[in-house]
Amino acid sequence: MAETAAAGAEGAGETTPKIPAGYIPETEVAGLKAKRDELLQKLAKATERLKLVPEDFDPERWTKAQEAAENGKSAEERLTKQLEAGKAREAKLESALHKATIVSEATRAIAAEKGNADLLLPHVLEVAQVAEEDGAFVARIRDKRNGVRYGNSGEPLTIAELVTTDLKTRFPQAFEGVNANGSGSHNTGEAGHRVGKSLTRTQFDALPPAEKKSFATGGNTITD
Repeated sequence: MAETAAAGAEGAGETTPKIPAGYIPETEVAGLKAKRDELLQKLAKATERLKLVPEDFDPERWTKAQEAAENGKSAEERLTKQLEAGKAREAKLESALHKATIVSEATRAIAAEKGNADLLLPHVLEVAQVAEEDGAFVARIRDKRNGVRYGNSGEPLTIAELVTTDLKTRFPQAFEGVNANGSGSHNTGEAGHRVGKSLTRTQFDALPPAEKKSFATGGNTITD
């Protein structure tokens, strides 16, 4: 019993070693060293870049210059948008001008032949275009290949020639005093337009709705 008690007394006197303050396990040391090396490399690069900065460098002036550059970029973007909008508007105005040029010339040509402008004008607009020649805008007639159509004289076909040759042959009922057979007899439709006694299906389909109704109810005939 005395021996057992002595052994117990000896065991009670043993103590656990204390960990020193600031101790870092070996497993973390390697990671910290790698992080330190990375920071040292960044510092070295920053130091080299700092050497490129002029001695009279003014951070405030640099900041203002950056702001001015950003403002200039925004102004350039706004100007670009305004220019694009201006070009689109210019294109619309040019298109309207071209159409007005064609309509004006076609109206005069149709009136000179005592034609029906409501019926004939769409056919002119279908093939007419405006071209710039020697600094002036002139109306030209397109051919089937979208090139300039030439008349028998070898010169570009005019709208007046289109009316007197092409349209007068294709749509004789649209001209006063001329019917589909080429004679001088005609009927007057409800809308006040001249219609012929006999029309082909193509000619009839080209009539405005009011003339179609007048022609169909006026005892006229449609040929195939």
